[in-house]
Formats: sequence, structure tokens, C-alpha cells
Amino acid sequence: MVRRRIDPVLLAEQRLAESLQSLDFATVLNAAAERPRTVARGGSCRWCAGRFGPVLDTTELVRGRSFLTAHAVVDGTLVLKQASSTDHRDDLDSVPPMDAIALFEGMARAEAFLAACGDSRWPETAPGRRGHVAIAKRRRPGGHGTQTIALYAREPRWLLRERAFVARHGVGTASALETRNPVELLVGEFRGGLAAAVPAATTRAFEIVVWFRPGAIGALADLSGNQRWGLAQAVREITGALRLELAVRGLREEYGWRLVAGPGIEPHLRIATPRTTTVYDGPAEWVEKLRSHIGVE
Repeated sequence: MVRRRIDPVLLAEQRLAESLQSLDFATVLNAAAERPRTVARGGSCRWCAGRFGPVLDTTELVRGRSFLTAHAVVDGTLVLKQASSTDHRDDLDSVPPMDAIALFEGMARAEAFLAACGDSRWPETAPGRRGHVAIAKRRRPGGHGTQTIALYAREPRWLLRERAFVARHGVGTASALETRNPVELLVGEFRGGLAAAVPAATTRAFEIVVWFRPGAIGALADLSGNQRWGLAQAVREITGALRLELAVRGLREEYGWRLVAGPGIEPHLRIATPRTTTVYDGPAEWVEKLRSHIGVE
């Protein structure tokens, strides 16, 4: 089988600048707005074919290279995409540990860049910050691994749900899991004071939440380097274990995650499979299986 990779020439041809730090927000916004919308046909990967839009930043990895693109402007939302690797088979759940850390550091840089846009079309949400930055991933079987970093003008529904949760319970999701979730549903603990557990009241199969202990407040870029390293470790190991368990069960190796973070919010990352994923056991069994897979490469 031919190993699919993105040709370095394709990256060079679409390189907008040497790094994100050398770009201004207006240039990135225009590049995303003017990018032609393309659709891959015949089962081909548009990323491997070079149809990924202006390249804003690149990061050398232990294996391959990650890069950030200006993807689109949709209904007033600026969308950037981070490719997990130039190697089609690599993604956050399979890259070497140091590469996972590099990917999260890249997401933090992109988040900070968007939040500091200074563009009046996005409302001020904190001193020196405009708009609401969301970081998320959807992993599809056979797809090229990417993460989405988007700048919203309105507070996304998941942040509104978190604020409503705080209003009802007096604490955020992270504190509630730390103090109220059954200890037997703990999946693991990770560097930087992080923990991960299956919530007692799940809404999706294999729902897992990663949070910070002691409590942290703010966005990804507000966290310490050690906390971001721990988050990279946790996400890589847990999603790798989830992918293995899905394969063992003969289910599609598909899941998504979203970082719920922002001013005044206890950041946490929620992982889950699609609503269509059906299993006939419950949280206690999921935890046991995930624990047994963590660390298996």
C-alpha cells in the first residue's frame, strides 16, 4: 500500500507567510473569505491533493509536519484548520507524544491570535480579547486528521450550556466531576493536575470529560505549559484507547471532542462518539475497557 503524504511542494505553494506571528488579522480573514470551496471526488483526500487553502503556520514534528490553514468564513465565523500531520495516517490519537504536545501548542497559538484580533465585528469579551474561540475535532475513519479553531461573534451554545450549569449547580462541570462523580468512573490522572472520567449521567456512548485539578479558569492559551502538556497526553491516550475499543467492538472508529473554555469558565474537554453509536453496556464497563487500553500503542 502506498503511504499517502502531503507533498512539501504543495505546502510551499500555498504558504501565506513564514509564521502566524508575522501575519495580521485582516490578512488571515481575507484569505479565509476568498478561499475557493472545493470538494474531493472519487474517494480522494483533498488534503493530500493540496486542496487545503492558504497556509498560515507550520510546525516540524517528530514524524512529518503540522500546519494551520485559513479555511473559511461562514455566517460571520472565521474558521481555521490545523492538520495533525502531512502523513495521512497520523492523527492526534496515534502521533508520538511530543507531536501531540506540539499540536496543542499550535492550537493555543492560533486561539491567542484569533482572540486578539481587535476587529470590531467581534464583540469584546475580555480586556484585549474579542469574540469566542472554539477548538474542536471530529475524527472520521479514513479522513485526514484535522482540528478546527474558530472565532465566533456570538457565544456558542456549549458555553451557554456551561454557564447555565454553573447557575443551576453553583459550580462548573470540572468542579462537579471532581467532587460529585463516582470515583469508580475515573478513567485516569495525567500530568499537570488533570483527570478524566466518564460522567455518571452520560448523553453519548463513551462520553469522557478531561478536566484540570486544581481548578483552572480561562482558555487554552491561559493555561500553563505543564497543563497543556497534560491535556495533550490525556487526549492522545484516551482517544487512542477509545479508537482501539471501537475497533474491538466492530464499531466505526469515529468520535469527536470539544474544548469548553473561555473567560470565567473552568476549562474541560468533552470526548464522545456520534449519537448513532449504539452499545449495550454502561459507564462502568466503558471505564474498565478504556483503562485496559491506555498505553497500548
